[in-house]
Amino acid sequence: MPVCVPADYPVTINAVSGYSGGGKSMIASFEDGTAPAFELYGLGFEHKHLPETQLYSKLTRRPIFVPSVGNYRQGMLVSVPLHLDTLPGKPGGADLHAALAKRYAGSKYVSVMPLDNAAAESGKLEPEALNETNIARALCLCQRQTPSGGSRSRASTISARAPRARRCRTCG
Repeated sequence: MPVCVPADYPVTINAVSGYSGGGKSMIASFEDGTAPAFELYGLGFEHKHLPETQLYSKLTRRPIFVPSVGNYRQGMLVSVPLHLDTLPGKPGGADLHAALAKRYAGSKYVSVMPLDNAAAESGKLEPEALNETNIARALCLCQRQTPSGGSRSRASTISARAPRARRCRTCG
């Protein structure tokens, strides 16, 4: 079953990153111990990456983007939760995984990990684990049917490789 997120779907993006990209004053406050362990920012919903996110996702409705920073130098976790039962055709986790695998087949920068992997089994993903590897991973939690007819969460992992010199259109 093809998975399609309608252009007007209400998307929410939750992201936590290390402090190294936050500029000199943020870096100084984390390194001198005066910053909190975790904080949300950009709560005016006008984050600089929203226009490009909307453009490349082809969404007609601006996503809600909730960025945050954690007390670690480098690394990022980005979550885009989807209520699969509200999508056309009510796809399951395997359908979502197959759609992502098809979309990124042969991609130079993104690889979709198999459904059974270490992050999926542990249910944990460490934001600093892939530093200096030029790979980022996102954990996707999907509901799947159990043999008894119930459902349970299932995690799949998507890896992205991006060139270090690449910059977004907004930042330049």
